[in-house]
Amino acid sequence: MLELENLKKSFDNKLVLNNINLKIRNREIVSVFGPPGSGKSTLLNLIQGLITGDCGRILLDGKDIMSVAQEERQVNIVFRDFDFVWDWSVYKNITYPLKERPVSTMSEVNSLIQFMGLDSLLTQKLIQISGEDRLKVALVKTMTMRPKALLLDEPFRFLTRSGSDSVRQCIRDILRYYNICALVTGSRYEDVCSFSDRVFCLKEGILTPFQELNDRSHTARRHLFVKRHSKNPRPPIDSEKKSVRINM
Repeated sequence: MLELENLKKSFDNKLVLNNINLKIRNREIVSVFGPPGSGKSTLLNLIQGLITGDCGRILLDGKDIMSVAQEERQVNIVFRDFDFVWDWSVYKNITYPLKERPVSTMSEVNSLIQFMGLDSLLTQKLIQISGEDRLKVALVKTMTMRPKALLLDEPFRFLTRSGSDSVRQCIRDILRYYNICALVTGSRYEDVCSFSDRVFCLKEGILTPFQELNDRSHTARRHLFVKRHSKNPRPPIDSEKKSVRINM
């Protein structure tokens, strides 16, 4: 569970985040939308530890992590422009971080690769694959670090509708399997509504629940998304699957 209590952040005496309070349960997806410059990325960077807050607390499974180093927080972010070495192969981008922090076994990594359907792309460079597959690579790379909370900064903005739906379902399956939570940002309500358990609006530093979440229209859209993907459920992640063989 991820909890934010009375978080504040200012830049040059301008209040960007004003008394942010939020609780996200495991397996829950909470989304925050707002216009550019509203503080969405600042909120994610603060949670991950890339910047420091002015005051408040960040609790992960009941532990205050505000003073914990970024690499030890067990909170990982998928950046909006990703964090790739673009002329490296898909496989090298995924596995390179494990050289410094081997928190996942290669069997676990290979299972994630298979689960995301990336088996046939492992020797390709990142510049050669689609936006949907790039996001899947970023998700696999992030999950190899075994986070307890997943942050995604406007992950769907460059994807097609079908690509977005496919990745959304992958994310939800991952949260269920690993029993973790996710905080997702988007510029528009339409980007996150059917995908989220709860939606908030961030404007002028203030986070407020979005009223439409309780409307029948939102409920209908979310049920349609779940129904659409429940017809062909994805197989569970199996860490004992045969390893993917790579010819580098």
